[in-house]
Amino acid sequence: MREANTTVLKAPYSQRSIVDSADFGDLLKINFDHVTKKFGNVVANDSVTCHIQSGGIHAFLGENGAGKSTLMKILAGYYQPDAGSININGKPVTFKSPAEARRLGIGMVHQQFTLVPSLTVLDNIMLGHPATPLILQSKRQAEMIAEKAAEYGIHIDLFAPISRLNMAQKQKVEILKLLWREARILILDEPTSQLAPFEAEEILRTMDNLAASGKIVILITHHIEELLRFASVISVLRQGRLMSNFAGKSVLAEELAQIMIGDYKATYSSVSTVQNGVAQIALKDVQVKASTSNRALKDINLEIKAGEVHGIAGVMGSGQDELASLLAGHLIPEKGVLVLGGKSSNWKSLRTPQNGMAYIPSDAKKGSLAQLTLAENLLLRGIHRKEFLAGPFIKSKQVAQMAHERIAAFDVRPKHIFTLGGSLSGGNLQRLIIARELDKSAPLVVAVNPTAGLDLAMSLRIRNEFRQYASAGKSVLLISPDLDELLKTCDRISVMFAGSIVGTEHVSNLNAETLGLLMGGNSLAAKMIAAQ
Repeated sequence: MREANTTVLKAPYSQRSIVDSADFGDLLKINFDHVTKKFGNVVANDSVTCHIQSGGIHAFLGENGAGKSTLMKILAGYYQPDAGSININGKPVTFKSPAEARRLGIGMVHQQFTLVPSLTVLDNIMLGHPATPLILQSKRQAEMIAEKAAEYGIHIDLFAPISRLNMAQKQKVEILKLLWREARILILDEPTSQLAPFEAEEILRTMDNLAASGKIVILITHHIEELLRFASVISVLRQGRLMSNFAGKSVLAEELAQIMIGDYKATYSSVSTVQNGVAQIALKDVQVKASTSNRALKDINLEIKAGEVHGIAGVMGSGQDELASLLAGHLIPEKGVLVLGGKSSNWKSLRTPQNGMAYIPSDAKKGSLAQLTLAENLLLRGIHRKEFLAGPFIKSKQVAQMAHERIAAFDVRPKHIFTLGGSLSGGNLQRLIIARELDKSAPLVVAVNPTAGLDLAMSLRIRNEFRQYASAGKSVLLISPDLDELLKTCDRISVMFAGSIVGTEHVSNLNAETLGLLMGGNSLAAKMIAAQ
């Protein structure tokens, strides 16, 4: 690489912006002045006036559809407001695209990452940067980026392929991409929703370091406990309106929850006392070989009882996805026995309409088809059901009635059944998938991080739905990184580590500390349980 190119790379990207960010000085201030955004008849942001400044993490809290992501996407250039204005340090700004916002030093990390799995961390960071030379000097580029990362306490192998990273590491890469482009205003949308507790802690501390360096850091989250610990300012949105602003340490969790969800009564589901129920499904000595698409599973022995919600805890990448794929019928093991209703069964039977399990994937896009309507997406699992068929024809009225009922029951927005699935937000798409799968009379629901991205009210609703599903004599397998959710929802919890189940215990004998030790592969946890 020529020295001239090196000089260009060192120049801050934001200095080549339409509006020079150097004019803004060291202290950054953002003002939203009566910002309104509509999508058809839906008002996403209703005259929002809000002040944000550097020096701490500014958190936005609100239910799905409250307008948090929309407001931040206006700031990041994805949308333009229908009314109102945005000022940065008193100067009005208008962005016609995210590229214009990035040139001013504004960047957003979305829930769905934009990384290329087959490329390295270094390649992903350099990809799309306007000053990236045609011929890279990898060692030199890596030194420069590592120096930038070290400023904010970010440590990551720049030559590792993205496909080998866990979720927390990928989150760091997305943040580092913005920092390399000299972003001074960073927006993170639900950055910890799919992380284990210790991974979430690491990302939040990274955000804290960024805020301490003088950047504006904006956090969109549903985790009240996180923002109470890390946020300097908390803004609560409901139905597109800004309800209140709080100093981070001056408000109680209950108060935030009440303002966020309004009249909804936030009651936790009660855990049953299932101890000796009949096994609904069992896996015996199951093994899966490692491949490019799957991690290895070793000697999996798991029994899920009728009438219970059975939890699976573990650090991301411990084999939870492979276990879910097995039970959903998407993966056939090399070895092991499947037992359904007390009888040995063929693994292919899990793919039949009669024995197939209800399946809620961690990525709602994988459980839906963007080009189909909401009604068609809801029908995907039940298209063989007699009430929807008249010979080879589908009964349109019955399907429409079912769709209206399921959409209303889980408050999917928008509510028009002929809306395309691809137009829904992530949270509403997740509600749609849950509405479909819980309407299926399957013996087992396999749910992978089902409440990620859902607001508090709906998360509690889903927990209660799982309890009710189990109380009808069926079973739920809940795979989640949220230990609090597992402890408050499940009857028993199995912990996975490095492709194996290292312990199974009733929740009455568990706490977050014991679970955390098991998740880390610590044998001390098993001894602690045995001693109780």
